[in-house]
Amino acid sequence: MSAMEPATTATPPDWNASDRDVVCPLCDYNLRGLVEPRCPECGYRFEWPDLLDPARPPHPYLFEHHPRRNVRSFVRTYFTVLLPRRFWRSVQPIHTLRLRRLLIYWVLTAGLLALSPVLITSIEYGRIVVDLQRRAAHDRAYMLRNPNNSYTKYFVGKYGSIEKGIGQNYPLFPQHAWLWARDRSRLTPGATHILLVALAWPWLTLAGLMIFRASMRRAMVRTGHVLRCAIYSCDWTLWLGVVVAFVVTERLAERWVPIFYPRASMPMLAALLFATYTSYRLGFAYARYLKFDKPFLTVFAAQFVVFLFVTAAFVVAVGT
Repeated sequence: MSAMEPATTATPPDWNASDRDVVCPLCDYNLRGLVEPRCPECGYRFEWPDLLDPARPPHPYLFEHHPRRNVRSFVRTYFTVLLPRRFWRSVQPIHTLRLRRLLIYWVLTAGLLALSPVLITSIEYGRIVVDLQRRAAHDRAYMLRNPNNSYTKYFVGKYGSIEKGIGQNYPLFPQHAWLWARDRSRLTPGATHILLVALAWPWLTLAGLMIFRASMRRAMVRTGHVLRCAIYSCDWTLWLGVVVAFVVTERLAERWVPIFYPRASMPMLAALLFATYTSYRLGFAYARYLKFDKPFLTVFAAQFVVFLFVTAAFVVAVGT
C-alpha cells in the first residue's frame, strides 16, 4: 500500500513518499504537508482517509451524484431533506459538488410550482367536502331526533330513507364540488406575490448569506457550497409556498399586519413564515456541513435580512 492510499487510522500521510496534492473540499486550499486534519484557511475539520481515497464513492442517493437514476434520486433527496438533521449528517463537503446537477435540482423543484393551481384547488376541494359532510351529519341528527317532523316525512318519502337521501344530497366525493373549488381557489394577486417570493427564496437566501461572507472562516468557503446549503434548505417551493398562499388570506393579513394592508402585508407574512422554516433547515446545514461555530445565529441573521428586503420591496412596489 502506498503512502497516499486510504489509511485505516487518522494518522497523516507520509508526504515525503508522494508528490500528490490534497486540497480542502470547502475552499480548495492545498493541504500538502499538514499533520492536523484541519484546514488552516477555512477551519474545516476532516478525516485523512476521506480525502486520501482517490476513488471516493458517490453519495448513496444525492441527486447531484446519480444522473442515471434521476427519478429515484430526486424523490429520495427531496423527502430526506425534510429531515435536515439526518440529511446533513450524510451529505458532507467531501461529496463532490456538481453545480450543474444542483441547478437542475432547483429547476425541478421550482418547476413543481406549476402544479400549484391543482394543489390549491385540491385543498379547497377537501375543505368543501369536509363542510358538506358536516352539514350531512347535522341534517341526519336533526331528522333522527325529529322522526315525525314534516320535513323528515317529506325527506323519507322522497328518497325512501334518511340514509339514502343523505347519500344523494351529500355524496362523499361530489363532482360538482370540484367546480366550486376551482372557482373559489383562483389565485389572487396576493397569492401570486407569495408564490413569486417562494420561487425567489433560495436566491435571496444565498444573497443574504453572502453578506456574512467575511465571517465564513476568512471568507474562503467556496460559493458553491453555500449555494448547496441554500438550495437543499429551500426546496420547499411547492408544498410550503402553496400552503402559505392558501393560509395567508387578505382577512388574515388585515388582522395581523393592518399597517401594510391590503397588498404588501400578504407577502410580508409569507416571508416571515418562509424565513422561520428556512432558518430551521439551514441552521443544520451550517452546523453539520459548513461546521460554523454559531450556525443558527448566522442563519437567523441572514434570513432576517431577506425578510426585511422582501418587506421593503413590496411596500415600495405595491404601496400601502
